[in-house]
Amino acid sequence: MLNINKSFSFVGRENQLQELIDILEEINKGKTYTVFIVGEPGIGKTFLIEKIKEKASSKGFISFEGTCKYGDSTPYAPFREAWEDTPLENAIQERESREVEDKSMFHANRNAYFFETAERLKEISSEKPIMLVLDDIHWADRGSLNLFHYLADRIENSPILLVGCYCPGDALPGEGFLDTKQQMSRNNLFSEFELGPLNIEETGEMISYAVDSENVPDDFIKKVHEVTQGNPLFIKESILQMLEEGIITEEDGFSVDWEEFDQPLVIQEVVRRRIFRLEDDAREILQIGSVIGKKLPYELLTHLFQKEEIKMLNAIDGLLQNRLLIEDDKDDENIYFPHNVIKQIVYDGIGEWLEKKKLHLKVAEAIRGFDTKDEEVNYHRLGHHYMKGEKFEIALKYFLKAGKQAEKVYSHEDAIDRYKKVLSLAKKKEKIEEKIEIVDIFEKIADAYSLLGRYEEARDYWYKALNDSQDTGRKQKIYSEISMTWKEQGEYEKALEMVEQGLKLEDGSFKSRAQLLDKKGWIFLRRSQYQKAEEIFKEQIRTAEKIKNSRSIAQAYHNFGTVCIYLKDFENSEKYLKKAKEIREKEEELKELIKTLNNLGSLYESIDIGSSLDYYKQAFNINKKVHDVAMEDTILNNIGRTYYHKAEFDKAIDNLLESIESKERRGNKYGISLSLVNLGAIHAEKGELDKALDYHERSLNIVEELGENYCKAINLRNLGYISSLNGELDEAQTHYQESLEASTQVGDKTQNAETHAALGRLYLRKGSIEKAEEEATQALKISKKVKSARESAIANRILGRVFWEEGEEEKGLNKLEEAESTLEKSGFRLELAKTRLYLGKFVKNKDGKKSEKYLREARDIFERNSMKPWLDILETV
Repeated sequence: MLNINKSFSFVGRENQLQELIDILEEINKGKTYTVFIVGEPGIGKTFLIEKIKEKASSKGFISFEGTCKYGDSTPYAPFREAWEDTPLENAIQERESREVEDKSMFHANRNAYFFETAERLKEISSEKPIMLVLDDIHWADRGSLNLFHYLADRIENSPILLVGCYCPGDALPGEGFLDTKQQMSRNNLFSEFELGPLNIEETGEMISYAVDSENVPDDFIKKVHEVTQGNPLFIKESILQMLEEGIITEEDGFSVDWEEFDQPLVIQEVVRRRIFRLEDDAREILQIGSVIGKKLPYELLTHLFQKEEIKMLNAIDGLLQNRLLIEDDKDDENIYFPHNVIKQIVYDGIGEWLEKKKLHLKVAEAIRGFDTKDEEVNYHRLGHHYMKGEKFEIALKYFLKAGKQAEKVYSHEDAIDRYKKVLSLAKKKEKIEEKIEIVDIFEKIADAYSLLGRYEEARDYWYKALNDSQDTGRKQKIYSEISMTWKEQGEYEKALEMVEQGLKLEDGSFKSRAQLLDKKGWIFLRRSQYQKAEEIFKEQIRTAEKIKNSRSIAQAYHNFGTVCIYLKDFENSEKYLKKAKEIREKEEELKELIKTLNNLGSLYESIDIGSSLDYYKQAFNINKKVHDVAMEDTILNNIGRTYYHKAEFDKAIDNLLESIESKERRGNKYGISLSLVNLGAIHAEKGELDKALDYHERSLNIVEELGENYCKAINLRNLGYISSLNGELDEAQTHYQESLEASTQVGDKTQNAETHAALGRLYLRKGSIEKAEEEATQALKISKKVKSARESAIANRILGRVFWEEGEEEKGLNKLEEAESTLEKSGFRLELAKTRLYLGKFVKNKDGKKSEKYLREARDIFERNSMKPWLDILETV
């Protein structure tokens, strides 16, 4: 249940507030300032004034405030309001009693009145500083404008702040204010603070505060920002209305039918008040424009306005001055509504349904007539206008085309929107003759949601497709897709259940069976049951090759190549992944090619870190076109880990944190655990052990919940490293042994090698040289077998230290140099720096210059990455 926080937060105006506070400080020193605060209705002028009044009050200021009202020509009306019931009024009365001949200040001649007012303000400000605010000064009477100008010009060296607030859209030529402002500008009498709309981040902050929740979806924030154009009042009133009417809840993911959402009355009143003052031609253009959309092409307006062009241009000039329409300096062919809110309120005021319907059809026909070459760009616009014009069959055809167009450019949110409109129109069966396959539309929407990582919504539509489908092969495919969504969220039992339900169906196609085997194998892979996954993927290859479907074959090759990474079968992994890559490049299957490139990056990560990063970056760049959120998270994690190996910790942390943030939104538990373990490793190397421990414990909690051992083994080994840095060597040994058990269970030989090396390093610290040699030798043996360059080098570094301790200095030096050579070739700069530390230490007495070079290179890496534990070791050399 969401709470309603009606106070809202002060967002996006912090800089202006601070500047005004600085001005208050100057005023307290005896200076006089005049400022204008400018912005559209609802932009936050009043809120900012309230904040500065609070600050002024805390600094001992007296505040006077008057409001100028539209159509009120009473002389000096805002000043009368400002003086009422204030110390200034008392002071005026005292002066009146002394100067009997001047019975009323407000009835004195103008100059005397202005002079008297200025003197009284100075007199009061000698005791307490003054803040005078005139709100909506653009509607002030001429006398008030002249007095404001006089005070700004004549008062100097008195602690007084004069503030005028105005809306540029209501400040019209010939009504006084703009002339006064221009005259004041010539003498530099004021500073101006222009308040613009809030950006998306500030909108999100405002909404989160209002609903007292940190779980507001990005797409909801984005839509609110789009609808309100970042206007704080519009945001506030829209959210309050949704909360009070129960339109939004956390449970339904803040889902809103925006087309049915009625703008709050306060917003409507603000806009209607401005439209009311317009000439007929200007109102007509606004109405036509509200039907066209937010962007209004001049050519289209000219065609639809059907009056003399000069009348249209004059009307548009007025609308631009009123800021009911705006121009873009880079676009001389279109004008725009500044707010969707304005467009909607104008549209709602058009009148009868029939008039709107006719206008929509006129706009549709005009668009088709003008933009025949770019019809694809207009599919969605045409669908919208034909739907509003109740030409449902034509609208449906255009929305179908628009959905396909959005899919082509990987605009998943747009595809969902277009296809949902198709579903809505398809329900009007009596008015639609064209046959469409509803199951196809359900699947397209589900697939788009999956690519966005919105798995619960994806499942809703997969189940709708499942219920409507009569084809067994299609049902198998749908079960496969549902399984994938559960797998991505780490719900492996549910994922496996979906696969088994699909496999139970008889008379399915070989292709559908291959897809189910694909998902089943991946479930076992995620659960670190690599041998089972290998068997299933081999069966998938046989099934795919039977049907001779290139895409199915590529997927089977990809899967088998991937499981071979975990089985440390480098030759088969490289062979099958490259075969999959070749097919997918030929077929231009970008979505799947990304996955193969990513896995090639993983394959090379233990051999050649440069090639690994290249593959990851290729995958990332292609994914910019595809917008597969799940893959983006995975690639970011992998790039982060690669930068860790390259000893570029800042880049690593940035990528990993970005990956975690997105995975948390999607509920990808396994992915979160991988990124957490990588962050833990980095912070351990930096000596930030509490932070590292927190990351590893969070990751370990997730993998234990999932029953997963691959990531568990890494966590336990890193916990051992943290314990060793804390001097808790027995505890470190326990963690290493537990890590070895976990990696042995999953058959991960590379992890076994790294943990044996860690045990060797630990035994060295304990002084158990023989055990250290035994563990390091085992690590080297395994890593050579699986062709893992990094682990081989680490094992050689440990052995080099062992031999040195045993007095076999030459043998030890050879091992260290072998480790250095391997790491230099493969690009593992983090381990290279550690190796050079020991090389520098060991050759110090033999070759001082060489030692100095090694130590300098090591120090450079350690200092650049703030690796305190290793800098401490360096100081002992």
